[in-house]
This record gives sequence, C-alpha cells and structure tokens, in this order.
Amino acid sequence: MKFFWPDPLDLIDPTFNFKSEEGLNGTAKQQNQLFPHEVFDFPLYHGFVVSKIYFDKGSCCRWNSSQLNRFFREGAKRFLRLPLESSLSVMGDSGAYTKAAFDQAKGHLIDECLEVINFYNSIGVDYGLSPDNVISGLWNEIRTTNQGEVPKDWQARWARTLELAETFYFLHKKKMSKWVPMGVAQGWDPISYQKSVKALQQIGYKYIALGGLNSLNSKDIVSTVKACHEIKNNTTNYHLLGVSRLEHMELFKQNGVISFDSSMPIRQAINDDRNNYHFFGRNYLAIRVPKSSASPKLTRLVAAGKLEYKELRRIELLTLNVLRSFDEGNASLQDVLDILNCGIKYRNEKDYSKEYKQLLKDKPWKVCPCPICKEMGIEVVMLRNRERNLRRGFHNLFIFSKQLKKSSLFQE
Repeated sequence: MKFFWPDPLDLIDPTFNFKSEEGLNGTAKQQNQLFPHEVFDFPLYHGFVVSKIYFDKGSCCRWNSSQLNRFFREGAKRFLRLPLESSLSVMGDSGAYTKAAFDQAKGHLIDECLEVINFYNSIGVDYGLSPDNVISGLWNEIRTTNQGEVPKDWQARWARTLELAETFYFLHKKKMSKWVPMGVAQGWDPISYQKSVKALQQIGYKYIALGGLNSLNSKDIVSTVKACHEIKNNTTNYHLLGVSRLEHMELFKQNGVISFDSSMPIRQAINDDRNNYHFFGRNYLAIRVPKSSASPKLTRLVAAGKLEYKELRRIELLTLNVLRSFDEGNASLQDVLDILNCGIKYRNEKDYSKEYKQLLKDKPWKVCPCPICKEMGIEVVMLRNRERNLRRGFHNLFIFSKQLKKSSLFQE
C-alpha cells in the first residue's frame, strides 16, 4: 500500500525558538524550511499529491509569485527537494474537491483537459488524475428521504466526470505524456461507483481513483470499495482520495486498493477537538494555550471590555512556565491543572480538565521515539501557533507511518 502526502506547503522553520516565539528566518521562506522527509531519517510517505488549485489565482492559491515561478522553473521534484535516489513520486490533481460547492459542469471538455494535462507536463508528475466533478453528498441520504430519484446535479456531475475522463485519456495518449493517467470515479452509492469504474475500464484506465468518499462513514466506504472490487479487471488498481481509515486498510488492500492519500495527521493536529496528538493505541487532546496578542477571539473580548489584556498575558506566561517546569520535574500535576483551570475560567473556555489530566499523567511525548518530541518536549502538546501545531502534525505523520509499517501495509 502506498501513502501520498497531499500538502506540499506544510513545512516547519528549524530555527524557531519556542520561548521567544520567533525564528531566525523571520517569515521563513520555503527554501529555509523543512518538509517532513527532511526531518525524519526514513520515508513517511511514498510521494506528494500536488493540486492544480494551489496555482490557480484566487483565494485558494497558497503560493506567492516567487514560489509559483520557481515551482514551474524547477519542476515539482526539485522544488519539493525529493532525493534523486529515492522512489518518492508526485501525483498531480486537478483540485476539483475545493470547488465541490460550485457548478463545475461548464466549459469546453478539450480545453479543460488540456489545461490540466499541460499543468502536469510542466511540473513533471509521475501520475495524473483526470479532472472530475465532485458529488458533495452522502449516498445513504437518498435512502432516508422521500425523493424518488437521485438529484439531477449529482447525475450531471457523474456524467461530466466520465466525459472528462474519456477526453483526458485520449489527449494524454495523443500528447504521448510519460506519466500514468488516473481516471477518477465519482458516485452516490455502490452501484453508481460500479458503473463509473466499468466505464473508466472500458476507456482504458488501469489506475482508478475513487473520489468523494472521505466524508462518508467507514461502513459506506467499505461497501463502496467492495462493490468496485466485484467488477474490477485483473489489471486494474484503485487509489482512495482523501481516505485514511487505518482499521480498514487491510480490507481495502484485499479489494484492489494499492494507494491512498490523506492530510488527516496534520488536520487533526490543528483542528480536531479530541485527537490532536496521536500515539500508539491512544490519541490525546492538545493543551490550549492561546497567545493573548494573536487570538482574534481574545482580541475582540479585550476590545469589548470583557477581559483585561494584562491578566490574559499574566495567565498565559504563568501557564507556559508551569508546563515547562512540570516537564522538567519541578512542578506537580496539580500545579499544572490549577493554572490550566484558571485560564479556562477566565477565558470562559470549554473545560477540558479531564482530557488534560490524562495527557499529563501519561506524558506520551516523554517516550515517543520521533525527533519532533525529543526536540520539543512538552511544547509538542500545546495547541498554540503554526510552528508547534505543524510539528505535532509531523509527529502524527510519524505515528501513522509506523502503524502502517507495523501492519505490513506500508510498501517499502
């Protein structure tokens, strides 16, 4: 099973100082920051997914002009600093998922496909996903409503996706591009996915990505993958877009899935309300220590006269000091819980005392073998700023990769 990492702009500043909250690089440029494969001494993934949406003008573009120019000038592998001797690959994606809420069934088929193909050719990918129209709905919702038929918008997106895939395959062959074309299957239930896969196989695709599944529950994903396996040709392989259900990976593999991508390790490190810090057999909630001067919510409350900045800052600094003292063995568990409770009450936050107590009792960062935890200590379990949060995401990625390898699902 191959695992692809979907965000090439998740980097950390190696010079960042957690006490001064600054890095020597200032607003560090990409050249001075580190990718996950430059932090760990073994590969955590088999390559990157590079989405065209990163390069399109507008709110979705996360690249500045110099990065864009250098990416096209150097190519994806050099920009991402993938070792020449490694087998790390680049998978190109059209970025349709970020436009799922908008009408995508417009535009000339050939023009749309050529734009994507030219992008893949220009950056040098190993695999290229056909442009698709994401169906933003759960297939089982249809069964629980009184609607007599599938929404027309879903049907239009399904049909358009197959039209794009056929045109894309033809143009890829005509241009004699060296990378492997991947057809994208969309659907709203196992039967519609089956029909999509059948059509893609008839077009000629041997590598098919199953899209639109990441928001479904595990039961629905499993039933869809099984259904697609029933009509799979011997030469066909599947890729799961945005799906990382580790507990089902062995079943996915048995049903023809050879690869997947997911940003879950970093996404949960930052945005989840239960599983910020992953560990073997158990996940933990990170300790919320907001920066008084950088939190929009706290800034609004101070401006409204509901909180005093000096008191916020006093509690913030005391919390950091007590947490660090605890990590060094110079403060008790109760000392930490007392100051955390003080901050929770003053900032009127949700009470996570129980979760914090479990994390502080177990101290998983003390026994974690990853270089992130060894370098950061207790800082890794503080949900506070980008540098801490991304490092915790890198740690989660390390744990995820280790779990894959332990289950013999990580292809060496």
